[in-house]
Amino acid sequence: MSIHSLFDHVEDFTDVDDSNLTTEGEESGNISLDAEFGIQIIYLVIGILGMPGNLLVITIILSSAKLRHSITNVLIVHQSCIDFLAAFFIVITSFVRDTNKVTNVKGRDLFCRMWATNLPIWGLFLCSTYGLVVLTCERYIAIVHTLQHMKHCCLRLMFGILPLVWLLGIGYNAAYMIPTSGLKDDKCTVFSEWPSQSTQRGVGVFTVVLQYFIPLCLIAGAYTHIAIVLKRKGMPLHDGLDKDPRRQEKMIRASRNVVKTLLIVSICFILCWSPNQIYYLRFNLGYHVNFNGAFYHFTVIAVFLNCCINPFVYALQYEQFQRRLIRLYRRVTHSTSQNTYQVTSSTSV
Repeated sequence: MSIHSLFDHVEDFTDVDDSNLTTEGEESGNISLDAEFGIQIIYLVIGILGMPGNLLVITIILSSAKLRHSITNVLIVHQSCIDFLAAFFIVITSFVRDTNKVTNVKGRDLFCRMWATNLPIWGLFLCSTYGLVVLTCERYIAIVHTLQHMKHCCLRLMFGILPLVWLLGIGYNAAYMIPTSGLKDDKCTVFSEWPSQSTQRGVGVFTVVLQYFIPLCLIAGAYTHIAIVLKRKGMPLHDGLDKDPRRQEKMIRASRNVVKTLLIVSICFILCWSPNQIYYLRFNLGYHVNFNGAFYHFTVIAVFLNCCINPFVYALQYEQFQRRLIRLYRRVTHSTSQNTYQVTSSTSV
């Protein structure tokens, strides 16, 4: 996460105490008020696109008994739930920002610490990141350690792991956002109350490592090893007793398609997050950066796009998802045509 949350640069009720933050007038490239308004519209559009897209993924998978009994698909549903909520909060935070509307002082302080910091959004983003890590590890174990996957990987195990993803995502962000924000002279300030600048920079560097470099290394390492295994011995099958060549070929194709789909999802994560995290890392290493500039806003837009891009990946690449989507579409259109025919017939009579 960039410590300068999404709306800090446009709202006058927030303040960020960063000595290396280049302010307007210090560096060229600051965006105009019209551009800021346009950026807010882009954020809003991303949120609006992300909600129905992820809801469609959830509906498609849960509507099929075959799909929802797959561990991988359950993890995809979990991922889509997180991204749906992230998109929802992007939209809500576009409209609900003014701390002055909260009349109670304690309530305003709580609103400042938990809402003005965009804690729900960045917490969900970290949940999404480690949800993707869990997805990658599940596929890694299934392909590289097939027997262990058959023996130990089950839905009960996944349901035990997934709460830890939420605890990490929300808990970590809350741990440093809430204490460093609050009312100061009756004004909401976010990320400004640090014991020292070195503490601030240390937390910032650790945040980048936790939410970007660790997932990046795990994902890159897993898919590299998967590629080596597949090249060396082909796709291992879960059902070693099945001697039907056609069934084996179908299973191999389906497994490869899942791996390819999730690899594309992982690449999208890397492309969307890299500019923002590298830029934020530079800030924490002491470089002068411009959080009011066009490039910073581009990096935030890229991060936000990550919560709505996965449904398009599934629709274009994931064959199981495509088949179920086409089947539901045909069922809906057939039902609609029948209803239209019945209405037309009754009107004629």
